[in-house]
Amino acid sequence: MKISNELIRRCSSKHLLPVGDNDDIMQRITHLYLQEQRIKKIENLQLCRNLLALY
Repeated sequence: MKISNELIRRCSSKHLLPVGDNDDIMQRITHLYLQEQRIKKIENLQLCRNLLALY
């Protein structure tokens, strides 16, 4: 499975989602919960500039 913007939004903290457009949300994400997503290759995270933790 590829990491898409939709997957990143779905796996981020829920309190970020209602505010702002897609680019604003991507820049505000600090934690991503990607466990059990069957991801084979981690890529496309460059838009998440404030990402601190990847689970």
